[in-house]
Amino acid sequence: MPAHLRPVSADCLCGTNMGQLEQPFNLLLSLLSSDRDAAEKKLKDIRRRLVIMLDCRGCTCSEDLAHEAMLRFVRRLPNMDPPLAGDPIPYLYTVAYNLYLEYVQKEFLPLPDDITEIPQPDEEAVKTKEQLHKCLDACLDRMDLNSRELVLDYYRLNKQSKIDFRKTLARGLGISANALRIRLHNIRG
Repeated sequence: MPAHLRPVSADCLCGTNMGQLEQPFNLLLSLLSSDRDAAEKKLKDIRRRLVIMLDCRGCTCSEDLAHEAMLRFVRRLPNMDPPLAGDPIPYLYTVAYNLYLEYVQKEFLPLPDDITEIPQPDEEAVKTKEQLHKCLDACLDRMDLNSRELVLDYYRLNKQSKIDFRKTLARGLGISANALRIRLHNIRG
């Protein structure tokens, strides 16, 4: 892993070029708290929250992006005009979010035109899927025609349309949605 993407340790900027970052880093700590220990604790908490925010967005390298966001913020801090006064957390969140957008953009780049070979699907997965379909067909063949149609109708759609269709199906059968679930459970069982 590149040094600038290494996860933050207890002293936050371990392994970076401290000659260039020591003064801005101390400035960040002074913005967080006048007590250095309390400031370091706040900094760790901010980093943890950045990681959680990135994890919630589905980022697979949230630790690295949180660290990079903090480094970028520390590098910009001395050159801000007007100087940052107040809470740096919203600014750090914005830097982390922008880094995340860069990450997503790089992760989903279009495929090059010169791709000559398309990867084949995993044979094991194909065999497993075929076995599941054979098993399903065998189970459906053992059911009477009405039960088979009911099962196929019950599992036909997805999301909200599935819910709406199941309510309509239950009304058409003259039963409640819960009674329909029980009937399907008994058919499957």
